[in-house]
Amino acid sequence: MTKANPFFSWLGGIFAPITTYIEYRGKIKKAEHDRELAVITGQTKLVQSGVDNNHNWEMQSLKDKDKTLRLFSYSMFTAPILITVILPLFRRRMAQPFLKT
Repeated sequence: MTKANPFFSWLGGIFAPITTYIEYRGKIKKAEHDRELAVITGQTKLVQSGVDNNHNWEMQSLKDKDKTLRLFSYSMFTAPILITVILPLFRRRMAQPFLKT
């Protein structure tokens, strides 16, 4: 029996997370592609349907084009929390006018 070279097992330990990450990213890209195809199919069904009300917001909700708005809303909500946690001196300086009695 030959023993495995420790150098190669060390390299395998380094490259295992990298290959896992690459496989994970590939699965994400495939899922995004499948989702885009489903959006196109849904839009086609909505446009071809004469019964449904095809409002613009329905089409936009299928596309999910409000990612920027969602990011902006999230940052507006979390910014004060992050400031009070990370920068306590800034918090005291901002709250000082309100604390004077």
